[in-house]
Amino acid sequence: SGQHQVRLVHSDYDDLNRTVDIDSEEEINFNLESRNAKIDFSSFPSRAKVMVDGQQIGATPLTSTVKTGVRMIGFHKKGYESYQKEYSIINETSVQAVLYPENYRKKSVAMVFSVLWPGAGQSYMRRGSWHLIFGVAGYGSLAGWYYYRENTFSTYDMYVDERDPVLRQEFKTEFQDYISRSTYMLIGAGILWSANLLWTALMPDEENRYRRFEMNMSYNQIIGKPQLGVLYKF
Repeated sequence: SGQHQVRLVHSDYDDLNRTVDIDSEEEINFNLESRNAKIDFSSFPSRAKVMVDGQQIGATPLTSTVKTGVRMIGFHKKGYESYQKEYSIINETSVQAVLYPENYRKKSVAMVFSVLWPGAGQSYMRRGSWHLIFGVAGYGSLAGWYYYRENTFSTYDMYVDERDPVLRQEFKTEFQDYISRSTYMLIGAGILWSANLLWTALMPDEENRYRRFEMNMSYNQIIGKPQLGVLYKF
C-alpha cells in the first residue's frame, strides 16, 4: 500500500510515468498514447510514390503506420508535378493528393498517333490506358484485305488461262468471292480507322480536362476508405 511510481515503456507508445496510490489489492489500468498512427494514402492518378520525411514507404493506394508529430509528406510520379506538404499526425487519418501533369498532352499529337495505330491516340491522352485491340483489329483487317486481294489476282490469272469451261466457272466464282471478302476487309478497316479518329477528335485536350474538373479527395468514414469526388464545370 502507499504511493508508488509507475513507469511503462513500449517501443510503439509514449513512455508513461505516473504516481499511484495503492490502498489494497486492486487492478489498475493505464492507457498508453501511441507513437504511430495508421494513415491511408491515396492520389489521383494512383501508383504515385509516397514519401514521409524524405523516405519512400510505398506507392498509392497505400495504408501504412507513421510516427505521430509533424511529418513532411510527399507524392511523386513520373510526368507529374510533385506534391509536398507538412502534416500534423495525431491519430488515424487519410492523406490525399491530386497530381497535375508537368506537360499537358495535346490532342493534335494524339490524332497523329491514331492515324499510325488505332487506339494509340487514346493511350497517349489517357497516359497508360492501352487500347491495343484497336490497332490489332485495324491492321488485321488490312492484312486480310491484302491476302484476299492477292488471291483475287492469282485466281483471276488462272481463270484467264483455263480452257475448260467447268474449271473456268469455278475460278470465276472463286475470284469473285475473293473480291467480296477483300472489299469487306477494306471497308472494315476504314470504319475502324474513321471511328478511332472521330473518338480521338472528340477527346478534350488534357489541360482543358483538368481545368473543367474540380477534384476533391475525402475520407469516407462509413466504408473506411478514401474517395475521389469530381465536380464537372460546364
